[in-house]
Amino acid sequence: IDFGSAAYIKSGPFDVFVGTIDYAAPEVLAGRPYRGKEQDVWALGILLYTIVYKENPFYSIDEIMDHDLRVPYIMSEESIDLIRLMLNRDVEQRATISQ
Repeated sequence: IDFGSAAYIKSGPFDVFVGTIDYAAPEVLAGRPYRGKEQDVWALGILLYTIVYKENPFYSIDEIMDHDLRVPYIMSEESIDLIRLMLNRDVEQRATISQ
């Protein structure tokens, strides 16, 4: 955990990203204002994928923006469903912290 790039949750959207690009959500990479919790869910989805498959799900910004999720093998349907929900490029369809 890199607490050096931590930020307080604020009421409005963020417009500057501080962190590792590999964990940045598509809306962040597109330069759009973003909400912290949705970005956090995306980053946790990247982390969960990396723990399960021992590799990154995406290897470039282009892949993050528009590439099918690589599934080397199915650990369980529930685990891949959760990862897919967390890595949904549509912010409104992405898993939430409360889920």
